[in-house]
Amino acid sequence: MARTSQSGLLRRGAGVGKANGLLVRGVVLTTYVVDDPSHPRSVEGPKSAYCDVYVYSDNPSVGHQILRGVSVAQERSGLHDGHIWKPRASTIDIGSSATGIAPSTLSGGVVGHNPGMLDGDHVLIGFIDGSLSHPVILRSIPHPGSNKELNALKEADGDPDYWRHHGSFYGIDGDGNFVVDLTAAHDGEYLENGDEKPAAEDGTVGNVIVRVPKGSNVTIEVDGGDVTVNTGGGKAVVEAAEVHLGADNLIPIDGVVHGTGIDSLTGATYFALGSASGVVFAKK
Repeated sequence: MARTSQSGLLRRGAGVGKANGLLVRGVVLTTYVVDDPSHPRSVEGPKSAYCDVYVYSDNPSVGHQILRGVSVAQERSGLHDGHIWKPRASTIDIGSSATGIAPSTLSGGVVGHNPGMLDGDHVLIGFIDGSLSHPVILRSIPHPGSNKELNALKEADGDPDYWRHHGSFYGIDGDGNFVVDLTAAHDGEYLENGDEKPAAEDGTVGNVIVRVPKGSNVTIEVDGGDVTVNTGGGKAVVEAAEVHLGADNLIPIDGVVHGTGIDSLTGATYFALGSASGVVFAKK
């Protein structure tokens, strides 16, 4: 992303005035993570996410300019715990002429200078202690072009609480069900018209991964209901030293019987598993 000097009301440094409660909106041009050599806090902390933000306002004292090295407030951010939000940076290079351009010029067909056409996250910026030298991204605001079907709640959706990223979402639906939906998962790259890419359906995206420390367990408890695994024609693979079917306190009827045979119709070899208990059955 091209570098541009700052000017106007939001100049930062010694002798700069107070923000006096000013809030401005902008679109993220660049996002820096902790191992980025260009990180604005590479020498001194805190080493969290920082952004360069293209600020745009109808207020002539603010206008259109770039704030660099703006810290990102997180919903929760402790010493070792927190919620990590990495604002999406625009993939469109606006060049080096953003500062000082009049708002009327920005809609004159130059896509890179129309904030609503930039695909980065649009954010709300405040100023710590009212100082223009200490801007902070408070939270995201709706993107001007965010009218996609998947982002729009409808009356039929009730009162859900969803978290969505790269096409995948999880949360609580209007009926209180916990939902994890990865059917529209993608790698974060958008199509030229701004739409999300369809899921690849080749196993590269939308996978579910659960990792636990050595010796830990994964437990699913259901009070009288059923647990259903539907692979849609795929395989169900269990890699384990032992597989126990039925509770350990159940008494086997015939023991666990297994063997092979030849199917009289197809001539193919089949494998059979007998009953392990009174409530666990296996059949060919």
